[in-house]
Amino acid sequence: MERDTLCEKCRQIEFSALSTTTLADVYRARKDISRGVPLFLPQGTWRGPGEPPQVNKVNLGSLERIEHDSALGCKLCAVILDVVHRQGGFIAPGVALPRGDEVHFWADPSAYYGCITDSFEDIEWSSNNAYFVLKRLPFRLRLIDVNERCIRFFEEYDPSDSHTAFAALSYVWGLKPQKLLLTAEKEPMLTKPGAIGDNNVSQTIYDAIEVTKSLGLGYLWVDAICIRQGKTRKDERDKAEQIGNMAEIYRSAFLTIVAASGEDAEAGLAGLRPGTRSFPQQEIVVIPPDQDQPGLSLLSVCKRIPKHFGEFFDMRDEDADNSTWNTRGWTLQERALSRRNLIFTEEQVLWACDGAYFCEETAFEHPINETRHLSKENNPIRFELLNGSRLSAASLRSLDSKMAQILSSSKGFWNRYRLLVRNFSMRNLGFPGDIHDAFLGIMLAMQRIGNEHFHWGHPRSRFELSLSWSTFHTLSKRSAKTTLPMTSLNTHVDFPTWSWMGWVGEASVSVSDERLETETPTVLCFGHKSNPLRLTRIGGNNANEDMLEHLESQWLGGSTRSELSLDDISESLPELTQPRLQEVPDEHVLFFWASTAFFQAHMSEVEERQLATWSDYAAAKRPVIHDLKGVVVGERNFVSSATMRGLDSSLAEFIAVARRKIADLDLPATVLALQIRWVAGVAQRLNYAEIDEVAWEEASPTWKLIALM
Repeated sequence: MERDTLCEKCRQIEFSALSTTTLADVYRARKDISRGVPLFLPQGTWRGPGEPPQVNKVNLGSLERIEHDSALGCKLCAVILDVVHRQGGFIAPGVALPRGDEVHFWADPSAYYGCITDSFEDIEWSSNNAYFVLKRLPFRLRLIDVNERCIRFFEEYDPSDSHTAFAALSYVWGLKPQKLLLTAEKEPMLTKPGAIGDNNVSQTIYDAIEVTKSLGLGYLWVDAICIRQGKTRKDERDKAEQIGNMAEIYRSAFLTIVAASGEDAEAGLAGLRPGTRSFPQQEIVVIPPDQDQPGLSLLSVCKRIPKHFGEFFDMRDEDADNSTWNTRGWTLQERALSRRNLIFTEEQVLWACDGAYFCEETAFEHPINETRHLSKENNPIRFELLNGSRLSAASLRSLDSKMAQILSSSKGFWNRYRLLVRNFSMRNLGFPGDIHDAFLGIMLAMQRIGNEHFHWGHPRSRFELSLSWSTFHTLSKRSAKTTLPMTSLNTHVDFPTWSWMGWVGEASVSVSDERLETETPTVLCFGHKSNPLRLTRIGGNNANEDMLEHLESQWLGGSTRSELSLDDISESLPELTQPRLQEVPDEHVLFFWASTAFFQAHMSEVEERQLATWSDYAAAKRPVIHDLKGVVVGERNFVSSATMRGLDSSLAEFIAVARRKIADLDLPATVLALQIRWVAGVAQRLNYAEIDEVAWEEASPTWKLIALM
């Protein structure tokens, strides 16, 4: 194979510097350095830390120059021109590409070398030891035998048995009906060899079967065929059992095949068959292979054109991040819990695991620091060529791998929790009642990482602080009950209004260490347990002693209490009789003493705020709160008009749940409060608000026992 024709400018590029330096190479290099052995990586272009590679950034000239040499036969110039023409209107829609001396194209092979030095600190965890220890799955598991094309049944699956290693499929069902769904009636037929073929399964599932087989794996797990989807009681029991096991299934899979393209299960895996990508790829041979080296080729890759433009869109995002697949609720935990991800986007294939990141645009195993790509010069306009695309490394890494556990810190743990909740709450669910089940795997993973326990998505150790969660968007009450039977009653239940899971829309739950420095909860939450009927702390043994000491001190003319009895409930909340409590799921109602006050919250100020750009957020004014004299004393979140329907007055009751005071700044303290309404003796959360503490004191607050559900 000969090298493709290149012009004089393109021949100056140090293509050898682009050859793949594998993670294994860097691992060996680290050991050599520790032993004092001189370091030589592939192609001999780098000798070790402190000795930069001798490669130069090449100015390829203006667009006219590239067009000229493309016409003369330069293959690289032709491909550059093709990509610019295909993506120019996509990157800057409606804007003509500048020409002449205003534009210069640069090829910078040296930009890659930072990723080699940056990787040394975490390279020790690059082997299989980075993964969690897999245990036997103590439940029944169905898998598709990709060779026999039928269902196999495992009473107890052993993930350490390489002979039964399986892939799992993460994909979008979409609006089109699946061709084949498992039911109790169909199962005997589907266990026969040859029962599953290209004519009776959706295209994405069939493609995943082919990929699994080509990878040398014998089995594939797909929810549509491995979980019963029928409506009979027998099917429903199986579905409830298997959905509860999905997190462990994705953790135990050898890899997860991600179908991050298309709108439904008929889309298939892009790139697997000719004509399934929007842009035809072009290959350029820049280093011919010989007896000693495999050679090097460059491959053109374009990003797909997104459906919507806005300031949320980032050219550094991967196609997977802007896909329909990435908007679905279930796919977040499928992505975060998988050990290895093979991701099929519309225009390229990506690989991500704890030890490596690959995409068709580059062959490096570590994400490159994006700041290395940013030019410090404003002129001329610079198009950086041959730089790798940014992969969303943090979100693709296994959530509870050994590496994640080792690198975990309190700050990182709570920041990741906040990001996961926010990302998940903005996703769509085909069945709105799935929200707890679709997030359960993530909660269990965070429990393994940080020994944290969760209650309806809220961390128990910082439960009271988490009650003051907020949002940028308009929230609406989740009307659906849980899809599967759950809680102590083992039935379908309503979601509690105090939890972010009880609402539809983006939620921000910040319980970071930094927030603890300026905000202090003013309530102490209890929940009831049945058989026998009793009250227990929601936070359990994780209660913060400093917080308890603060709560028992005087605040705003009263104080909360660190103890609560059933007699207190009978006396203060007579409608909540003990027989009625027995009919309510355990810990579904929160009981706490709180300071309450009334303010004006005019319904006319409720606005609908859906997904918008960051500039929209900055410019938007939140609905305000007035005192009884009409003076603005605070702000509240956006909430749907349907949520407020039925309120016959602008006078609203608020309960204080926390207090913010920044000691270093001469600013007044703020009360973090929840707007509530009472229904049959129980309070429901309507909104979140921040109110000036002085105004709260002047509103004649009273302390009373709250039952919040």
